[in-house]
Amino acid sequence: MAVLALVRVDCLDFKALRFWKAAMGKYDALGAFLRRWKVRNDADGVELGFAQIEDIIRGLLPRGAADAEWWSTGEQVEAHRPHQRAWLDAGFEAVAELATERVYFRKRGGG
Repeated sequence: MAVLALVRVDCLDFKALRFWKAAMGKYDALGAFLRRWKVRNDADGVELGFAQIEDIIRGLLPRGAADAEWWSTGEQVEAHRPHQRAWLDAGFEAVAELATERVYFRKRGGG
């Protein structure tokens, strides 16, 4: 039997909730999604549309996402690119098809 925990909205500490969300990082949810997907699937990768990614991160992608360089990681990831860290830490590389606003996240190296 599942037990459902309910919290009254007037009891929530919204200040703490905002802090937790800020500390979590905008793209952490994408990394978590990719990690779960990797465990549950044997395929080489997963293709997501920009809108699907925005649903996962619960926010809009920046204008820069319309540029191939935003998705490209090359040899070195720069510290000021946390979006890339999300998929790299999950074990993926991103290949964007900008004309169709789709991204293929392909498993890296040892899968």
